[in-house]
Formats: sequence, C-alpha cells, structure tokens
Amino acid sequence: MEAYTEPGTKFKTFELDYARGKVKLGTMICFDRDFPESARVLMLQGSEIILVPNACHMSKIRLEQLKVRAYENMVGIVTVNYANHGGKSSAYSPIVRNINKHELDSELLVMNDKENIKIVQFNMSEIREYRSRETLGDAYRKPNAYKLLITNTVRKPFIRKDARR
Repeated sequence: MEAYTEPGTKFKTFELDYARGKVKLGTMICFDRDFPESARVLMLQGSEIILVPNACHMSKIRLEQLKVRAYENMVGIVTVNYANHGGKSSAYSPIVRNINKHELDSELLVMNDKENIKIVQFNMSEIREYRSRETLGDAYRKPNAYKLLITNTVRKPFIRKDARR
C-alpha cells in the first residue's frame, strides 16, 4: 500500500559507459510509472533509456502506459518484473514503426508468466537520430501552459486523508 511507504523526492539519471559508447539511463519505480510526469522529468534530465524495477501485475493498460511513456518522451523503457502472477517484464522503443498498413508499434518485448531472462538491444545511434528530428520529447513542449502541474493543492475529487505532496 502506497500509504505505508515513504515517497522519494528526486528522479535519478546516470551515464553508463559500455562497450559501444555511453548511454544516459534514468530510473523510476513501479509506483512512479503511474504518473506521466515521472518519465517526463527523466527525459528532461537527459535520459535515453528508463529502467523500471516493478513489483505488480502488469495488466494490458499498464503495459500500454509504458508504451505511451516511451513514445511521448522519446525514450526507451525497460521494466523488470517478477515472472509469475502476471508480472510480465517488458521493453519499448521510442521509435514507432509500421507493423502493417494500419498499425504502429514500439513494443520490443513483453514476457509471459514463465521465469526467463531476455536481452533487448536498443540501437542508440538510431534513437538519437530519431530524437533529433521528431516532434515529441522536449522540442515543442509548452511549459508556461503547465503551471498547474507544480501546485501543491489537491483538488476534489482527489482529496485523501493520507495524500502526500
């Protein structure tokens, strides 16, 4: 239960130096996944890939949520989850591709309920080129129109006795 946990106050990013170069990673936990601002802050901090350790059932809507976060922020997202009871680890690319004439998709991996390890590769040069030319991400945002997002007032119907800001 979220009411019994202590919320963090920051989103962390770090640079990973690996065999093919460097990549900027961001991290958020499963609860952060439910709020679009979490992925947005990590993108604004320079994250190219967001890692999400997760510990809950991943229903179809939760998987779609991650897919949308990758798309709207132009970041890769990798979720690592338990295997049984609907855990479903997943990976999404920021690059949306045609999978047929009528559908676009960015899904790289959605695992089943069986325990397993999978490796997903992101083409960082392709992602960086995509981010440099497409309209989502940070190029065309309107921060002056979003001032309400940074208020500390909880409004009806969302007022809760255990709410935290």
